[in-house]
Amino acid sequence: MADYILSAPLTGSKVEELLLRVNNNQDFTSVLKGKLDGLDNQHYDLEDTFTDTTTQVGVLDTPKNVLYGPLKTSPSGILRHNADGTIDVLKGGPLFIKTRHRVARTGATGVSRVFQWVEISTDNGASWQITGTPVAASLSGADESSLFFDGTPINLPTGAKIRARFARSSTGTDFGELRSASPSASLTTYGLGTSPSAQLSVYKVIGWNYDA
Repeated sequence: MADYILSAPLTGSKVEELLLRVNNNQDFTSVLKGKLDGLDNQHYDLEDTFTDTTTQVGVLDTPKNVLYGPLKTSPSGILRHNADGTIDVLKGGPLFIKTRHRVARTGATGVSRVFQWVEISTDNGASWQITGTPVAASLSGADESSLFFDGTPINLPTGAKIRARFARSSTGTDFGELRSASPSASLTTYGLGTSPSAQLSVYKVIGWNYDA
């Protein structure tokens, strides 16, 4: 995993500048180091990746949480992914969150529409607010899939909760879920693994004091 060079010394007053620069300039899928203007000595580093390979069946006009695997706390104790798909922010601060969902369907005809969005709670889950723009994946036939990929720089306070959600829309046919895909036996000999139904990677800022 590459390092992503940012700033020196990065303090609370610089976090907005950091997030703006990352949002506008940085490609986090690059295998090369990428410098950002005026920022050196700090970098993003992978905190943890949460992965689910089960089939997550959609429900018509009913939101469901996207699952990213079993209960797991990240190595530095910054985030905890719960088995129900909610994510607890244990230590607040600037993060870069990368999500990947494999939306698929099997059988029947007609166009299916699966909506996905993200919600944040700052009152321990009593209420949730949608953040960002919902995304719709349209699947027009059997055995079709669509890969949704997004990366977001965000500053989250300690105690916040986040969750990704998805649902089939009745503006289309009642098909569509998050589904993994397995390579052939021949491809596995090259070390190729399963393409997950959902995956979430979280990057922290090295040098930032993530306090509970």
